[in-house]
Amino acid sequence: CTARIVVVRCIGGGGGGGGGASKTGAVVRTGGCGGGGGACVVKTIEASDCGGTETVTVGAGGSAGTGGASGADGTAGGIGGASSFGTLVFAYGGGGGQLGDNAASAGGGGGGGGAGAAGAVGTTAGGVGGIPGLGTLLAFGGTGAIGGANGNAGGYAEWGGAGGGGHTNVPANGPGGTSLHGGGGGGCGGGATVAPALIAPRDGGNTGVIVAAGGGGGAAGTGGAAPTNGTAGTTATSARCGTGGGGGGGTITAATTGGAGGAG
Repeated sequence: CTARIVVVRCIGGGGGGGGGASKTGAVVRTGGCGGGGGACVVKTIEASDCGGTETVTVGAGGSAGTGGASGADGTAGGIGGASSFGTLVFAYGGGGGQLGDNAASAGGGGGGGGAGAAGAVGTTAGGVGGIPGLGTLLAFGGTGAIGGANGNAGGYAEWGGAGGGGHTNVPANGPGGTSLHGGGGGGCGGGATVAPALIAPRDGGNTGVIVAAGGGGGAAGTGGAAPTNGTAGTTATSARCGTGGGGGGGTITAATTGGAGGAG
């Protein structure tokens, strides 16, 4: 029997979580923000449009942000790679989470990957989701959701990736967003207030749902005397897309490095 159609499913890599900050004294120090999830693109193609062979590329997860050495900020997570089937189908990766810093500033999670472009790395605002549409906190079709900021959860998505969790300038931390078909966003890592009082990390978002539900995106690292690393996003399978890595925890202890973010 000769094939007449080919159904292709591509999943972009999740963005890496940002690394946590390290500082003692009466200053705000924040954990890294979560990476955005990768997009899921499904396309039905006429078999005659395919070559005898097609190059299949599996997008790698974004690099994990490193934790800050004693007294230093962390680094931001990297953008997840694009997956493709020849030149016929593409799915783009999520953006990396903003670094944890030693200042009273907000931090944004990575934007979710879209069908047409990768999500952006978070800054003091959430990373913008990948096109075709304008990424918002509720993104439809193949558009990636915007990363969370100001303590909001990362944005929710349909086929695009969800946004990673961000934090306020206090900090108050937000969880990763969820996606119905794309990857969930990573959670925001633990930090500390000026007091200092420790602020707990938040969960990564899930895949296969469109409401808040933890467990899919990378878990964020805890802050404190012995900060922990964020965990990597869940490996993509036929049932679960490439999720964003969790942010690393910040630390209040001298001569201690902040937790690294999780890879996408």
